[in-house]
Amino acid sequence: MVKLLVSEDNWRDALPIVVMHYRDMEMMDPGTPLLRSVRKQYADMARGGDGGPVSGTRNTKSERYFRRYPTVRQSSYPDAPNEFFQELCDLLGWPR
Repeated sequence: MVKLLVSEDNWRDALPIVVMHYRDMEMMDPGTPLLRSVRKQYADMARGGDGGPVSGTRNTKSERYFRRYPTVRQSSYPDAPNEFFQELCDLLGWPR
């Protein structure tokens, strides 16, 4: 699998690729938990958020330390502008 790097410079070019990917997912299995999770993450990032922690990780609290796991934006979209997620949500008809 090839990872698509989205940045301030190429987000408009990357947008059709990502839209087609998620349209394919919606056609094949529209109600999957993964797709519901992605919608929430992208809506959060469209509003300037971090998308929450990467799936499968937890924040661990104790009296002495707080360990923070990477967020979706840090892990997969560190250079993507909010506009990328806004446009993506709009094109897919997802709330943001």
